Amino acid sequence: MEQAYSLGISVYAPTASVVRLDQTLKTAKLSSADMARKASETRAIEIGHYRRALAQMRRMNAPDNVVQPYASAIVILSAPLVITDSAKTEVPGDPLAQTVWSTLDEAERIAPPNDGLLEAWLKLTQGRDALWAYHLGETIVVAEAGIPGDPQEWPLIDATGLLAQTAPATTPQPITDALKRVADELKRHKIYSGDIQALTDAVADVFGNPLAR
Repeated sequence: MEQAYSLGISVYAPTASVVRLDQTLKTAKLSSADMARKASETRAIEIGHYRRALAQMRRMNAPDNVVQPYASAIVILSAPLVITDSAKTEVPGDPLAQTVWSTLDEAERIAPPNDGLLEAWLKLTQGRDALWAYHLGETIVVAEAGIPGDPQEWPLIDATGLLAQTAPATTPQPITDALKRVADELKRHKIYSGDIQALTDAVADVFGNPLAR
């Protein structure tokens, strides 16, 4: 389960970092230079976690068709950023803004397909509990991503209710309790940052925190 949890972190961390970049651009008044710096940081996060995901998959003997999209993403991110045509059209004459726009374009283009193949392999070879731990990792990486805005609008945060309902029997009570609290708050349209922190702390006590490595 710890391997599957870490895999969920590494697989979804690139997407969470791109969502954070996109939301930051929408909510903060930044100079073109600051935006470009954040885009560069996001790209570094992407390649770092894709590399971790690839290494974890290989340790777990994932088949080539599961591994390949992550290997391909690493190849592209290892090369200099290509300024896209849409960036040149949307922000002409601003090379720094074009860098940001191209980073978002690239992230969308290289993201591995969400076709269920990885999850099917994980469930078949590692079991239902491992798949649950994988989804928990995805949810936690969103909770720790520092995405601006209302937590109830964060991607995957609505998965907390299902995770609480389907938690393996061996799941420590603090994790299921924290999941239930966030899910209940989601129903009331108000999620408290303290309960998000309680959830991440409860999970870190059991699985550790791969994001801190």
